[in-house]
Amino acid sequence: FAVLALFLMVSTTSAQKVKYKDIFALLETKQYEQAEPFLKKYLKDNDDNPNAFLFMGILFQERAAKMDVLKQTLPVISTMDSSIIYFDMALKTIDERELRKNKEYYQAYNRRDLRTGEFGVKLSDVQLDLEKRVEGLRDRSAKVKQLKEYFVVMDSMYTRSQDLFKQVQSEYPSLRQ
Repeated sequence: FAVLALFLMVSTTSAQKVKYKDIFALLETKQYEQAEPFLKKYLKDNDDNPNAFLFMGILFQERAAKMDVLKQTLPVISTMDSSIIYFDMALKTIDERELRKNKEYYQAYNRRDLRTGEFGVKLSDVQLDLEKRVEGLRDRSAKVKQLKEYFVVMDSMYTRSQDLFKQVQSEYPSLRQ
């Protein structure tokens, strides 16, 4: 009985292989918080799925957008940098073969070709979107850094102004003086 119980515990605790199709169902419905642990585990085991890199970048981009840039400046910048890294990895690995092989993963880029009138996914559309996302994240990261610097300077000036006001108020206690 003990051997059987030990065997059952070992078999239930052994890691199950995560399938990307299962994760993609969560990603497609934008349930990023639920999909994140599965996607991280999948990417740890498989480093050759450009669509997984794409969605990991989107996941980090969405997380950074929800953060407070003044209270969490360093985590916001770090999250945006992670998103940029994943978008760059996706940009380098997505090619025509990947698009033909996994059409269902790239339905967000499905557009009508103006010449033929047929719907399809073009590599140039995907690459342009990724380049725009990376450019936007880099721009936002620079603006967040600049905003934090301005906030720190403004806060120190405000504190100094309060100290000067208190000093003047203590030297001249009444309004007439």
